[in-house]
Amino acid sequence: FRNGFGVNFVASISNGTTKITKYGSTNSIDSWYVGKTYGEIWGYETDRLYQKDDFNYDANGNLIKTSVTDPNGTVFNNVNQLSDPNAPTQGRLQAGNFYFGPGDVKFKDLNGDGVIDAGSRLVKDADGNPAYGDLKKIGNSTPRFLYNFRTDINYKGFDLSVFIQGVGKREQWGNGFLAIPGYNSADGAMPQAIAGNFWREDRTNAFYPAPYNLGGSNTTLNMQVQSKYLLDMAYLRIKNLTLGYTLPLSLTQKIYVKKLRVYVALENFFTFDHLGTLPIDPEEIEGYSMWNNSNYNSGRSGVGVPTFKSASVGAQINF
Repeated sequence: FRNGFGVNFVASISNGTTKITKYGSTNSIDSWYVGKTYGEIWGYETDRLYQKDDFNYDANGNLIKTSVTDPNGTVFNNVNQLSDPNAPTQGRLQAGNFYFGPGDVKFKDLNGDGVIDAGSRLVKDADGNPAYGDLKKIGNSTPRFLYNFRTDINYKGFDLSVFIQGVGKREQWGNGFLAIPGYNSADGAMPQAIAGNFWREDRTNAFYPAPYNLGGSNTTLNMQVQSKYLLDMAYLRIKNLTLGYTLPLSLTQKIYVKKLRVYVALENFFTFDHLGTLPIDPEEIEGYSMWNNSNYNSGRSGVGVPTFKSASVGAQINF
C-alpha cells in the first residue's frame, strides 16, 4: 500500500475419501466390502459408566452373581445381577475373572435385543439383514479437510510471518499406555490424564473406568472399540511464528552493511486439539516414522518421535 504497509495471504484446503465400489464376495466389517469407506472405524456407542445402584447386592453388601441366557440360547455365568431386569447384559464381553460391575463401561443396546455384542461382524447375513449386532461406524482414521494458511506482513521495517496447518477431521482408536487405561498397567506407565481421572466410589463422575490390567490389549473388556474413548485427532498448529525488524539503511550503511535484520522465531509452539492433557501429538502417525515405516514402536499411539518445539533468535547481515 502507499503508506508502506504490505500483506500477503496464501491458503489451501484439500479433502478426499476412498470408497469401495467393486470387490469380491467378502462381507465382513473387518475386511473389504462393497460400500466400505477406507479408514472407517466400527465400534460400540458408549452409554456411561456403571454405578453401584445399577446392581443388586446380598445382605452382606456383595454383588449378586447370576446366569443370563441370551436370545440365541447361550448361557453366561457369573454375571453381576442388574437392578433393572430389562437392562441389556454385557456377559458376551466378559473374559477371565473380569465381570462388569460398578465403574465399568456400559454400552448402548443399539439393536434392542437385550444383549451387547458384535453379532457376526457381517454387513449383511444370508437373508440380507445387518449382522453386526450393536456396532456402528463411529469414526474414520483418514485425514479430512487438510488445510494450511500463511500470511506475511511488513510495515516500516517490521515483518511478521505466520504459518498455520491442521486437519479438520480424523479419528483414531488408540493403542498403548498413553491412550488406553489399564494397558499393561503392571508396567507402571500411565499418563496423569488417566491416573488422575479413573472411577472409584468417591469419584463417580470420572472419565475413565475403574482400574483393571488389560494385559497389553486395546480391544477387550472396558476398552472395546467405542465412541467415548475414540481419539479426536483434528488439530490446528501454528507451525511457525516469526517477528523481525530491519534496521534503517541510514544507520547500517555507516558500518558498511547493506541490510541488518534481527528476528525471533517460534516453531510448533502452539497447538489446539481435542486430546486434553493426553501426551499424544495429533500430527504423529502411529506406527510410522521417517526412518522406519514397518510397525514403528509396535504401532502404539503417541510413543513415536513427537514434533519438536523450538525457539530461536538470529540476525541476517548483508554486506
